[in-house]
Order: sequence, then C-alpha cells, then structure tokens
Amino acid sequence: MTVLLLLAALMDERGLERIVLDSGCTRQGDRMACEFPAPAGFSRKHVRLETACPSGVRLNGITVAPEEGSISLTPYLSSRGVNRLSVPMDCLPVVLMVTPKVFLSSLRAEPGSGRPLALIENTLENTVNVSVACRSEAESGGVWRKGSGTIAAGSRQELALDGPDASPGAFGGSVRLACVMEKSAESVEEGYTFRVVLNFQSHTKNGSPNIR
Repeated sequence: MTVLLLLAALMDERGLERIVLDSGCTRQGDRMACEFPAPAGFSRKHVRLETACPSGVRLNGITVAPEEGSISLTPYLSSRGVNRLSVPMDCLPVVLMVTPKVFLSSLRAEPGSGRPLALIENTLENTVNVSVACRSEAESGGVWRKGSGTIAAGSRQELALDGPDASPGAFGGSVRLACVMEKSAESVEEGYTFRVVLNFQSHTKNGSPNIR
C-alpha cells in the first residue's frame, strides 16, 4: 500500500470536476436549452451528464442515448464555439461530470460479503491496467481496501477491494470513501492518478450501484 501511495504522489493527479449548468439555460417550449463551452482540455477527458432524465437529451442537435445508465457527451462535444444542450423541462438541474478517459465512477456492496466493488470505466480504445485503494474519508489513518486489474477497451469492469478488515460490514452502514485510482501508462495515454470521494453503503439488499 505504501508503494502504491508513493507512486501516486509522483504521477499526474486528476479528479472529478462538476459543472452545474444553471446559468445560460432558457426555456424553449416544453424544453430547456443550455449553452456552454467545452471544458478546458476536453480532448484528454471524458464528459458525462448527470440528470434526472434517462432520455430526451440532445447535444448540438444530436439525440444522446444513455449507455448502461450513463449519458456520455464526449462524442458530441464541439471544441469550437458554444455547445447547445437541450433537455425536457423536468430534467433540471443538469451537471457536467468531467473525468479522465479512465476513471472510477461508483461503488457498490458485493451481495453477501458486503465488500466494496469499484466500477472502473475505460473509454479508450485499448486495454489499461489500474489499481484502486479506498478508505473511510473520516478516518485519515484508516485501513485501505485495495484491488487491481486489467480493463478491456471501451468497457466497464468492477474490481473487488480487499484488505485486512475484509469482513462484512467492516465500514459499517453508509460512509463516504476516499479513493485513489492509478492508471498505468500505455501507448495511447500517459499514466495518472485519479482521486474521488464516493458514497458507499456496506449492506445493500440488491447490490445496486451507489452513485455519488
């Protein structure tokens, strides 16, 4: 674990950026239209939309279909001028979730054991190797739970996080976990460290994702 954290300190650090699109939104009939510039350096990033609406989202005139519960805006963003987002009236607020191309998106409890499962999303066109470590945000000296694996190109994969306290309910109830994901360098993209704080419910009845 010490080696993992030392390497993380030496790598390029990246995090989750949340951009709330509240200003610049106007009503157009039964829809709301929001204008915004592309996030700085977005060619090296992945941009998702957080909204209450699972459908009816259009960006720059193109209907954006959700993929496995996530609405990716990256393929439809323009680096030139203003981007125009259109959503049904009851979809506000809408938030841009800006991350690296490879990122930790959510945590859920493994049915039965209750141990954390970290969902890694790889939007690159090649496989990547990652390592993940999480511990309670409230306990700076708490025990790290960790895992690692190879994530296939353009896929989402869960990594089980184990540790010396890997018994059911070790975190107890609902907690916020501070997580560090290390992505190794490969031919397409450099290596970096991604840090994020996520909600985690140690005991869920159906194992559904606990989205931040």
